[in-house]
Amino acid sequence: MKALLLASIASYAGLVGAGVCPCPCEMVSGSILVAGGATCSPPTGLYVEARDATVWGGACHVSSEARTGGSHAVMGWAFESGAHAGVDLSGVRVAAALEGAGNLAAGEVFNLGESASRRAALWIDAPADAQADAAETYIRSLGVLGEVVTVARGPVEIGADGDAFLVSVAGVIELAGEALPDRSCCTMPEARWYPTLARTSSSVVGVPGRCAFEGGVGPLGPWAFEEENSAYVGRFGA
Repeated sequence: MKALLLASIASYAGLVGAGVCPCPCEMVSGSILVAGGATCSPPTGLYVEARDATVWGGACHVSSEARTGGSHAVMGWAFESGAHAGVDLSGVRVAAALEGAGNLAAGEVFNLGESASRRAALWIDAPADAQADAAETYIRSLGVLGEVVTVARGPVEIGADGDAFLVSVAGVIELAGEALPDRSCCTMPEARWYPTLARTSSSVVGVPGRCAFEGGVGPLGPWAFEEENSAYVGRFGA
């Protein structure tokens, strides 16, 4: 029995290391002790998202875009602390361009049938290869990207300062804007039609002055959507 238990533990540890199974710290809130007395904390940081559809607004406005928009998104994660598969992700930044066969919230929000199939491209900015690999497996494990058609490594800029936010991959992704200054999206939650694509612990709606994906990355085509309540700025993790 003891040998079987040890073999099971070793097998699970191997799956954690490969990124197939989550680190135990990602399944609980806060830090826990792991082998050797070290601490393990779930990844936390800044999350920014924008779509080609209004996420907060009047019913007529939003429903008019239900079938014609909402099929594209830009997503950004700026890791501030925590680990995945035993690898520290502090300082790593990941951007994604996501494309759906239809509205990304068709099944969950608009009752237009099953959720649309998705495909995505990833850009990872990490100090070391091990961090880039761990960040990729973590983002994939969220289950929001669908088929990942390409992964590139290089500079990614993600930030928030006061109400201002941005996600940038030079020549490919340009997203910049400001969160709603009066936080109406929080005081009138019934007009918030879309949840964030990736799970967040908190988020507010923002208005991009510019949100554009230049396309030309694998099969993903270009799109742009701006000056609408189409973005989220929030926190992921604990």
